[in-house]
Amino acid sequence: MKRRNKGFTLIELIVVVAILVLLMLMLVPQLTGFTETAADTVCHANQLNAYKIMVLEYTLGKESFDQEAAEKAIIEKLGPLEKLCPSGGEVKPNVPDSDTSKFTISCKIHGGAEQEILGNYSKDMLEMAIHDFYDKGKIGQLDSTGPNFGMKFKKTIADKYGLNVDNFDFAVVKKSNGYSVYIFDAIVNRKPGEVVSGKVYEYDNQEVLIGSSEGQSFTGEISSKPVDKVQINYLNVGSVKLQK
Repeated sequence: MKRRNKGFTLIELIVVVAILVLLMLMLVPQLTGFTETAADTVCHANQLNAYKIMVLEYTLGKESFDQEAAEKAIIEKLGPLEKLCPSGGEVKPNVPDSDTSKFTISCKIHGGAEQEILGNYSKDMLEMAIHDFYDKGKIGQLDSTGPNFGMKFKKTIADKYGLNVDNFDFAVVKKSNGYSVYIFDAIVNRKPGEVVSGKVYEYDNQEVLIGSSEGQSFTGEISSKPVDKVQINYLNVGSVKLQK
């Protein structure tokens, strides 16, 4: 009796290939998500560095500050603008002629660096929230998407720091032992249940920062609720998970 030669039959090979295809279908979206997240992080970090360069050029530069001066300063320090985004997005500063102090920077793919820029002013945001919201008897979570106070507060911050009001959102939460300031990308046009990422800055009751001045990264779910008959999106702080 002849022994069967060692090897795979056609059916066995088809089964193996099918399994490999299924594994690839499951892994590729996850790997793509990790790649996109990394590219987003690098792009926003480069935007923040570019913004700092613009601040220095505006305050200490010997020449008049305009669009050309901003681009020149960034290119000298960081290299070509088209290289600042790993995904190939166009990163470009914007210096309005009407008021050169209102300069911004953004990427066509990843948006602006408002989240990172606002992190430098989380203490100012908290002081404004306490003075204009909590000290006037208001309680609960202050959402930048709120139709009564939040949206006006958000516009005030955007105007003060020269930011695009459509590129960021925030939430301030008063707790028994202090305050939490959450800063994240805009959620107005997002769907409830989607996950948003950002940074949170913790302060004690004396408004002294707790932990790193760079804040702590987090992810959290977007929820929806009615406020004065208007349905708004907001950050569900109960769903927030801190990143190590």
